Amino acid sequence: MITIRAIHDGSGGAGRINEDVLLIKDGKFGVFDGATSLTKFTNEDGETGAKIAARIAAETFATGSGTLRDCALLANENIRNAMSCAGIDTTKKEALWSTVAAVVRLNENTLDFFQIADCLILVLYQDASYGLLTEYHNHDLETLRLCKDLGRKKIENMREALMPQIRATRQNVNKTFGSLNGEPEAVRFFKCGTVELRRVESVILFTDGLIIPTEDPDGPDEWGLMASLYRTSGLVGIHRHVRALEKS
Repeated sequence: MITIRAIHDGSGGAGRINEDVLLIKDGKFGVFDGATSLTKFTNEDGETGAKIAARIAAETFATGSGTLRDCALLANENIRNAMSCAGIDTTKKEALWSTVAAVVRLNENTLDFFQIADCLILVLYQDASYGLLTEYHNHDLETLRLCKDLGRKKIENMREALMPQIRATRQNVNKTFGSLNGEPEAVRFFKCGTVELRRVESVILFTDGLIIPTEDPDGPDEWGLMASLYRTSGLVGIHRHVRALEKS
């Protein structure tokens, strides 16, 4: 028997709206995290470029056939086509509509997965062990280091002070880390595979909004704590813990 739980909360994000999208349909499950745009574009429905990219990607995976990699390629193409229709200058990285994602497709005895950037998949096993399906690369590390330094200096307008670093990170998209933003280079950062479900207890898909923050950006990641919190209090327990740390 399969139990599905989900949390969709944008209160910890940087955007004006919640730019994350969930996919739960026909054995496919996914989280899509739109990268908050560095331009002021919104459509007639008030959606930012990040929200549109996340929505397009989720819709493409929901309806797409073939492998999850095929769906990712099509999602990337659909995002590019949508930007062209909206007159977006796709030569400027800061203007691109962008989303990262983690998606799984449940089969009878196996799980197919697709992952890009910092949407992640944590698997909990029946023997109490755990592990990420793909390696975590924190492309925001330099920003977090700067954030800590600015915090020590008690800088008031933190986001304004961080903006040059945020813009520099955005220029590295599909160079040092990947994103579905219409650029063909995104394919180099696709991580796909299949795992057996025989020993699997739970599978957690999450955006960076559920990654447990640490005081030291260079400190060890808290995947063990996340697994423990999930086993004792579910997604709600992880969510409460993350938000409490953020407020502190």
